[in-house]
Amino acid sequence: MKDAFNTELTAIQTLLNEGMVFKAGRLKLHLRQSYLGTLLHLSKIYSLIAIDESKLKDSAYAGSYMLVPENAKRVALVIAIAVLNNRLKIKLFSRLLANYLLWTLKPDKLYQIMGMVLIVNNTASFTNSIRLIHTLRLMRPKEDLVEA
Repeated sequence: MKDAFNTELTAIQTLLNEGMVFKAGRLKLHLRQSYLGTLLHLSKIYSLIAIDESKLKDSAYAGSYMLVPENAKRVALVIAIAVLNNRLKIKLFSRLLANYLLWTLKPDKLYQIMGMVLIVNNTASFTNSIRLIHTLRLMRPKEDLVEA
């Protein structure tokens, strides 16, 4: 049991450190763990992605097609930002790469790549860091900490 855990932990660390390569059209793109600035860009785009569950209730196909115009460009932009992972590259090339991805990715490949983006972004570590900061309550006056 312990060996399986260690193997899984090693695999996760390798994945986070080395990243993943995927092919989109003629390009091979390398997806690595995002910097905090990249996570900030991604979170802004994630917040714009709209999924209306009521649209999906009527018919799976009709509802799915209604989501495409609203979200296809945003999802392509998420992947582009995650791949570029650099402030200047994101500013200069994210729209261009997103447009390329929009016209080269098929839905099944998109699904695979989004899974990869979620894995290598390691948001669990970011969330745990925030929880740790909240627990420490560094901004509270020392008197409050003594009374608590």
